[in-house]
Amino acid sequence: MTLSFPRRHVAVSIVCPIIPANVIPLIKYLEALNQTLHSRPTLEHPLFHNIKTHHFCRWTVLPASTGRHGTYPAQLLFESNIDTSLDQYLELLVQQDRETLTAIYQHCEGFEAASIKRYLSERNIIAPVHFRGAHYHSQQQIQDDQALYKELESFINEKHINGSLINYFDLGLKEQLSKNLKAKGTNWPFSTVQKQPKPYWPTLLGGIALLLALLPFLALPLGMFFGAWYIALRKHEKADIPEIHNNDMAARHSHIRHVTQEEQQAVQSPMTSIVEIKPGRFRLITLNVVLWAINLLADIFYNKGKLGSINTIHFARWLIIDNNKRLVFLSNYDGSWENYLGDFIDRAAMGLTAVWSNAEGFPAAKRLLLQGAKNDIEFKAYARKSQLKTHCWYSAYPELTLQNVLNNSHIRQGFNRPMNEKQLSKWLARF
Repeated sequence: MTLSFPRRHVAVSIVCPIIPANVIPLIKYLEALNQTLHSRPTLEHPLFHNIKTHHFCRWTVLPASTGRHGTYPAQLLFESNIDTSLDQYLELLVQQDRETLTAIYQHCEGFEAASIKRYLSERNIIAPVHFRGAHYHSQQQIQDDQALYKELESFINEKHINGSLINYFDLGLKEQLSKNLKAKGTNWPFSTVQKQPKPYWPTLLGGIALLLALLPFLALPLGMFFGAWYIALRKHEKADIPEIHNNDMAARHSHIRHVTQEEQQAVQSPMTSIVEIKPGRFRLITLNVVLWAINLLADIFYNKGKLGSINTIHFARWLIIDNNKRLVFLSNYDGSWENYLGDFIDRAAMGLTAVWSNAEGFPAAKRLLLQGAKNDIEFKAYARKSQLKTHCWYSAYPELTLQNVLNNSHIRQGFNRPMNEKQLSKWLARF
């Protein structure tokens, strides 16, 4: 039996306006649901545990607010990372637990219980950036890989304690491991094919070759365009007014206590951030081009478990909502918030600055990529202020870091290939 994992993950981002009078009851319902999920982990909830095609999902209430450029109604944001199509996923959600979905979305404007799937599908927003830490790893595969890891680790540890592990090299360690798995009724290992991200190099090189061929004809207009864009950028940057974050420390600390309540319920945590985009077509177009470039880089270069050199992000995305007035960032990451933001500052500050320098209040940037997030104190204060509390959050594998997921996958792939003694020794080092 050969099993392959061919699907790319799909980003689900559904935004629905909330009936103003229902905001507080909805928050209470979601927080009670979240409490049930995390205080009683052995209790399986059909909307979450019975669905084997989502990795992480969350509900966050975007509160009603007035910014510099508009007034925004309260909205309910649902985010999920899935292995199937949006249509199939929504159908499965409704089949598994129509009651809970109705209890949630009855608080939203225009909701009709009889057409819940259509209601949700029509309000899904395409994410211009969707980063995936473990490409082509389904939720079921990740769960099965972890089960295989535990069985193999238990056997290896037992033999190692007895001092007999080295003897199994001569007796055929891999065969002994297989025999042990079969004796325990474990269905692994299948003969598996781990699909790899599509190589975009031919397309990229072809594009570069075409650009070079056209360069004699495009050099002057492109030079004029980028020159005009750069002058406009510097004009905007000099006029920007960064936000001051230490003017009301009591309010700041209260906000931090509020948003950090849901952090590190597992080895992972969610982050939800929302900011206003600076006004004008120049900033919006620049932001969209930057997001397009980041998404392209995520597909071409950052498809082996790292965003830059950051190896703790399971999924992340940016969304533009409210008629192109606000920017939302969503992430599911490992470790503490401080370390997460520290990694971004140390390893991906230019990318963050290129995106968020187009948003109100961001620390002063220079030439789109410089300064900005490198001002770590101001940037962390900005990130905290823009952060919202996640009211209900679910992880299908809360005990696994991204590195655990990828390591387990390497173990499974290695187990299904012939190994000499040197390769077997290297494989054992993964335990």
